[in-house]
Order: sequence, then C-alpha cells, then structure tokens
Amino acid sequence: MSDDWTCGGCGIEIETNAIKVQGVRYHADCFACRKCGEKFIETGNKNVTQHEGRIYCAVCFMTLDHDGEDAVRKSYKGPTVRSLT
Repeated sequence: MSDDWTCGGCGIEIETNAIKVQGVRYHADCFACRKCGEKFIETGNKNVTQHEGRIYCAVCFMTLDHDGEDAVRKSYKGPTVRSLT
C-alpha cells in the first residue's frame, strides 16, 4: 500500500474501510477531535476544523492557544468511505 493509505490520525496503514475528508484518510475510530476525542462519525458532527495537521471539533478549536490564521474550517458533507476488500 502507498502512503496514501496511512491514517492521518494514528499514522498506521489503513487496511479495511477508510474515511477521507479534505484529502486525508482516517480509520473510523481515528476520525475524532484531537482534544476531546469526539468521534465525528458517531455523533454526526460536521463542523470539523483542521489545524496544523490535526482535526478538532469547533468547541475545542476555539479553546486552543493559536492565532488561527492558518486554520482551515470547513463543514464537510460526509466522509467518503471505501472498503479495500
């Protein structure tokens, strides 16, 4: 497998289903807020923010100590899930 199938959350190769959001693939369990651990697939929260290579829910993103200028905040319409089997 190529690096394209490396999880953006844990860095481990994805071997089954992948969630792809804004060009980054995740295991379902890894597609979660880096601070509070909210699993976006389970909660249906679509207000996800990427900042410095990590993903956050909107509430946790607002509590981070940063200038926010390089943050990308986008609502996604749902992940692309692909099975490799």
